[in-house]
Amino acid sequence: KSKYSTLFVLGALFVCAKFFYKYANVAQLLWLVKPVAIWISSVTNTEMYWVDSLGYIFPKLGICIEKSCSGYNKLLISYSMLSYLILLNKLNRSNFLVW
Repeated sequence: KSKYSTLFVLGALFVCAKFFYKYANVAQLLWLVKPVAIWISSVTNTEMYWVDSLGYIFPKLGICIEKSCSGYNKLLISYSMLSYLILLNKLNRSNFLVW
């Protein structure tokens, strides 16, 4: 059925995205790390600088925004749950119209 194929595609996308995250370095996740670093820099009014192997360093705060701070897992889980809920809502509407 169509719902199982859609769920399969969503699941496959989730697994592929998790594998990408597992093997990605911080430079490949820059699109997520940079906004977090800019936000921290503007809120705390401190300087940051980029280190290739680590990420963004805040020397005055003593912190480093790296791969694990990127928010990728939260983004991925949120996207997966939203996709599932949209699919579920679509299926419930079609079943309701059949009744």
